[in-house]
Amino acid sequence: MYSGKDIHPFNIFDLTCTARKPGSVIPPLQLSWYHNGMQLDASVTGTTIREEEMNNGMEKSSFLSITSALTSNPGAYTCSAVISIPDSTTITNNQSATVTIAGTKVIMPSSLYLLNNYINIIGPSAPIAPNVLRTVPYSTQALVSWTVTAISYTSEMYFIEYGQSNDTLNLRSEIIAGSGNLTSTNLAYSANITGLRPFTLYYYRVVARNSFTRSETSKLTIQTSEAGIYAEVFFVLVIMVYGTSLIAPTGPPESLSIVSTTSRNVTLSWASPQESERNGMIVGYMVACVNRDGSAISTLTTTSFSITVGGLSPYSFYMCSVTASTSIGNSPEATLNFTTATDCKM
Repeated sequence: MYSGKDIHPFNIFDLTCTARKPGSVIPPLQLSWYHNGMQLDASVTGTTIREEEMNNGMEKSSFLSITSALTSNPGAYTCSAVISIPDSTTITNNQSATVTIAGTKVIMPSSLYLLNNYINIIGPSAPIAPNVLRTVPYSTQALVSWTVTAISYTSEMYFIEYGQSNDTLNLRSEIIAGSGNLTSTNLAYSANITGLRPFTLYYYRVVARNSFTRSETSKLTIQTSEAGIYAEVFFVLVIMVYGTSLIAPTGPPESLSIVSTTSRNVTLSWASPQESERNGMIVGYMVACVNRDGSAISTLTTTSFSITVGGLSPYSFYMCSVTASTSIGNSPEATLNFTTATDCKM
């Protein structure tokens, strides 16, 4: 029996029923247990029933134990005491105790020996899914803020799962410990995601985890900024300053190739650097060509993915390079070598 203790899920709780014969009648007392009108016996998983006679059979007690309190256990538990006298009558007396499993708070139960009392058992309940309030992206990190309306079961922890693919959120932020006060409401939290790539789209969700299971927000997106910035964010009475560095593209243009060449010109084409290496919005490309001696022949800029370079000499060796530019700086070069065609003289 419990008296003045918190009863948590998966613990045992007991109900005791004691009956006394009305005088010196010979037939024995028969005690039975019912849960929401259905008779219980020891074959029910997680249920044990033990009986004990006292005072030479004048009294009998039945001890019902639920060995693991679950959400399937709430309801009315009824103890029925029956004496059947042959060729006479049946004497029946019923008493009930109500068991309620609550998911949001713990109520201190009184003694369970006396029937018609109440026992409230917390959970097990999944956390309430966080509510994302705000995301503040920078070039290599992002601040995510959320609230939790209430703690549904045990103390919770929170973290952010994220990644560049909607199907695979394989990265995790720092773990934020929740409040130890189970009656707290409208709690506010934030976490900083670090190690991000500039000018990149990320998918993320905020996860709440307790000792039973987890809940999570739907998948959300955040786009990191092109350039590093310094910002002050006022949130939950704390001013947090985050600084990030300025990053130029870290990869060269892709697939540089010759579309056509003659004795006097060459047409080149290429593609943007890989998305993960752009670190910002590509605003243009610079094409530079030099001859065998390293002397500059032509330097051109364009916003397209191809260009024709003229003013070349027949049957001559050249090297051309292409770099991509953002507002921060230029990428590494993509280069190729070629030799112009020979002039055909008739």
